[in-house]
Amino acid sequence: MANSTCLSGPAFSLTGDSSYTGQNVEFELSFDSGADQDTVLAYQWYLDSDLMAGQDSPDFSGGVSCGNHRIGARILTTDGWSGVKNLSFTTCVTIVSVAIVGPDTVAQGASAAYSVIETLSDSTTVDVTADYTLTCPDGSFEGGIFTPTENDNPDSPSTITATTEGSGPLTKDITITTRVVSITINGPDTVVVGSTGTYTVIETFTDDTTEDATSEYVLTCPDGTFSGGVFTPFSISTGSEDATITATRTGFAPATKSITIVNDETAQAGILVVDLFNDTSLNVIGLIDNAEVTNNHVAAYTGVNIIPPGASPADALILASDVLPDGELSWRFEFNLAQLITNYPDTENFIFYIKGRGSEAITGDAFQGAYGLKTFNSQMVLSGSAGSYIPGITGSNFNDPENFNSNIAAGANGSYNEADLTTIAAFRYQVSDASIHFSATGPP
Repeated sequence: MANSTCLSGPAFSLTGDSSYTGQNVEFELSFDSGADQDTVLAYQWYLDSDLMAGQDSPDFSGGVSCGNHRIGARILTTDGWSGVKNLSFTTCVTIVSVAIVGPDTVAQGASAAYSVIETLSDSTTVDVTADYTLTCPDGSFEGGIFTPTENDNPDSPSTITATTEGSGPLTKDITITTRVVSITINGPDTVVVGSTGTYTVIETFTDDTTEDATSEYVLTCPDGTFSGGVFTPFSISTGSEDATITATRTGFAPATKSITIVNDETAQAGILVVDLFNDTSLNVIGLIDNAEVTNNHVAAYTGVNIIPPGASPADALILASDVLPDGELSWRFEFNLAQLITNYPDTENFIFYIKGRGSEAITGDAFQGAYGLKTFNSQMVLSGSAGSYIPGITGSNFNDPENFNSNIAAGANGSYNEADLTTIAAFRYQVSDASIHFSATGPP
């Protein structure tokens, strides 16, 4: 605080403690500058309004009787005597208690400040942290700042100890809380009977970072079963039912997620089937155009089907036939809508292409094909042997098949690279209304 002028003369302040544990006291006068202090001709000190003889200096120290007192001082300059500045103080104050002061809980990933505080008999307090060494087995101190170490226990009891020479240690019991501030279950809001949904448990920490902690939790739902994070709903008799997924971990409050289980075969289609007729010479491929889909633009064609390692044809995203030269049907492609809808619940439209070239051009929309949707609980199968593989379906029609016409470009040379082939048919499946849209040249 800045010094203040007292009636006349330079500005000065009277400083000292307000409490003393003994009878010896110290006070002093301070000035804004040495030049100001040089203008002082004399000093007078007063104790309890009585002038003390022989105290002609800017400092006062001495013994005072126990009790409440008031010290005062004034200065003389060429302008005359200043007014008297006073400060109240108490001597023979006793220490009533000494304690470690700070929060009772500290979160992992955060820090907290602790102090050692003396409470005196006159109800004043003194911070004596600098005289003590603070320690804790479950963290570290830098001065009075405590930072807990990381551990997997959500609410760990611990003890802070303060030590100094000449007296016994002080202790404070604290709780170190988990650095997890929220737990969220991520995954699809809707799961159709006959399919699965994959869920993860995400922990958010005090520093706003996140971590996939699914392996630390047990996921349960009374309306289905979990294998790790993969949920398989039980069959239901109604069109849809609400359900709740719960994630539990010892010592943590459980997290929940509300979902809807759907068992209405008219709600979504499960498989798109595309048949091609009247040209067995094609180099023809099928592919998925959506950027968010793993293995998008990875072509399926004769002998090359996109089946995950160790899985069955029912788990493939695309199945392609070999050439079938002995009947009306020449080629067949199947796209696994149910798997795509389950794996990518936020996608509104799925785009599929059939591309190819023939040994000769077929123009004027003379090339013939057909496409149709199968029900959600349908499954893809692959029958035959190398050279005669053809995808099939277990299930029923979702809609009536439709015929289409297109053009075929010449130039088939055995290449199955997408860049070498032209569009024969393109399809867009719109999830919101389970509709299929066709184009012979590009995105429908």
